[in-house]
Amino acid sequence: MKPYFYEHLFRPADYIEQSIANLSGHLLIGGLFVLIILYLFLFNFRTAFISALAIPVSLIGAVIVLLETGVNLNIMVLAAWPLPWVKWSMMRLLIPKIFPAFA
Repeated sequence: MKPYFYEHLFRPADYIEQSIANLSGHLLIGGLFVLIILYLFLFNFRTAFISALAIPVSLIGAVIVLLETGVNLNIMVLAAWPLPWVKWSMMRLLIPKIFPAFA
């Protein structure tokens, strides 16, 4: 016997699925904008690509370390953890291009 399903009831999974779909779309658009802005500042696609790649690689590395060590952190700490790596890459890649006197 098939259980009776009410179509008009609120299903929280629909909201979560829609949120994840929206988030993945916005991440792609945001990444594209970051790449464009970095290219406009640096006038070099290779350097802009390396700088834009530093953020996701840092986040993936942070998640791998957290999963392997079994540490459970909240989202705010997870978002702030890769910032030193991003700052380091920006200092190494962007500052010499924008301010050649400091190179």
